[in-house]
Amino acid sequence: VVDGSIEVEVMINVKGRSGDRLPKMPEIDFYSAKYSDVVFVVNGKNLHILAHSSSHFEKLFYGDSRKSEEKKIDINDASSEEFLVALEMIYNTRREIDDINVEFLLRIADRFDIMSFLDRAEKWLNTDERNEDTWSSLPIHKKLHIADQYKLEALKVRNFFSI
Repeated sequence: VVDGSIEVEVMINVKGRSGDRLPKMPEIDFYSAKYSDVVFVVNGKNLHILAHSSSHFEKLFYGDSRKSEEKKIDINDASSEEFLVALEMIYNTRREIDDINVEFLLRIADRFDIMSFLDRAEKWLNTDERNEDTWSSLPIHKKLHIADQYKLEALKVRNFFSI
């Protein structure tokens, strides 16, 4: 005790947590037109969004291109379930990238210029069991193929030296 005050140094090691303290994300109904300005028709199902979700959507619907007059886009190279997962991720729901969805999310990211998917997918694919709670268990040759296909340089380098 010096001049009526005490200085304490504490080290805390958090081993876990209970409960869910993050605010609950609002449910987003991509089947409702209430808060949308664009419709994607994915294999016959209408999914409604706001175009500012990605730079590609914004350019596509509000840019100088001919399609900017259209407010509806047909998508036939992804399932409605895959595209719905992508929309949930764009709108910051708690959906995470995993080994099941990483490839179709990269395909959608590449097509629609969604850079955050590319970054998140590369980070996911670079995880391993030695230092993460959850990790990608895809084999190295698969990761290298994905890295090459989507030009994920950090993933290429890390996995090349793992061979």
